[in-house]
Amino acid sequence: MNKKPQNNAKENLAYYQKYLTLLTLFFFAICCLFAWNAYRSIIGVLTNMTENIVNVVTMITSYTLPVFCFIFFFFNSFIKPNKTITRWIYSCLVIAIALMNVILIAINYNALNGNAAEGHFVNFTTIGLSYPVDMLVVNCFLVLVQIFNLFILIKPNSKYAFIKDAFANYGFFKFKIVGKIFVTILALITMVFIGDFLNGFNAIGNASYDGKYIFLMLMIFIIPLMNFIYFLTSPKVRSISNKSNLIIHGCVIGVNVLFAVLLLTFVFTFPDFIVGVGKPLFPFTFTISIPVGIYLILIIIISSTIIQTINLIKFIPKNKETD
Repeated sequence: MNKKPQNNAKENLAYYQKYLTLLTLFFFAICCLFAWNAYRSIIGVLTNMTENIVNVVTMITSYTLPVFCFIFFFFNSFIKPNKTITRWIYSCLVIAIALMNVILIAINYNALNGNAAEGHFVNFTTIGLSYPVDMLVVNCFLVLVQIFNLFILIKPNSKYAFIKDAFANYGFFKFKIVGKIFVTILALITMVFIGDFLNGFNAIGNASYDGKYIFLMLMIFIIPLMNFIYFLTSPKVRSISNKSNLIIHGCVIGVNVLFAVLLLTFVFTFPDFIVGVGKPLFPFTFTISIPVGIYLILIIIISSTIIQTINLIKFIPKNKETD
């Protein structure tokens, strides 16, 4: 009598897991927009300290919360399930912060909506809804998700538990503590740059003045994302052919070096080209007059290339031995 429900649950689990990767990529793309908006909110604090501190904090926490929820979801669903007490603390904390955001947005809705109407959030990249409506929807969604998580914690044998299980697929990603920290930091940086890239289409007209604007857009998209994928998937520990391993390392190192050479060539040949067309892509740089964005890209290129080259050098002797 119990076999049929169990079989149905397994069938449902297999059905939903087919779409897990696509759904995860969708959540990642949305969180890139939120990471960019959180970044813009922090810049807003630095450039205008007279803003209402409550509204500013609400914006920052509203856009940051879904980003960290996605990172928690990824580690819990793809790498290793968290302990029950950790999941309790996480869900309760998210509910508390999300409800606080909803209450503060509701209280200050007229002011926030008025600011939006005046174009104060024009540099924010939206998901079809403008601030603060988008964050009201997202925070309410997070509350509902965490209520469901708490329900599963209370009743782990519920017939709805398979929904939670459908978002779990362990074994491919493996990290130690240091690796988790490194990948998390790189993920946050990558999210901001991808959000920056998407926002860059709002100023695509700059490309008609200087075609190097396209180069800058490609650079802030390809370099962080490519290196993030490399360290996330760790090709060196995969059971792939020697030829594939060499091709992957060679391509990643080659792309890093190519963009570094082009960037330095453009900087020395056209010293003002970033100032001329890069303001939409590097707002923090123009806020504090320090090219933080460019420095960060160069740090990613240099550090990643060194690590990837070391991994390649270590791999070559093994390749010769197998030959």
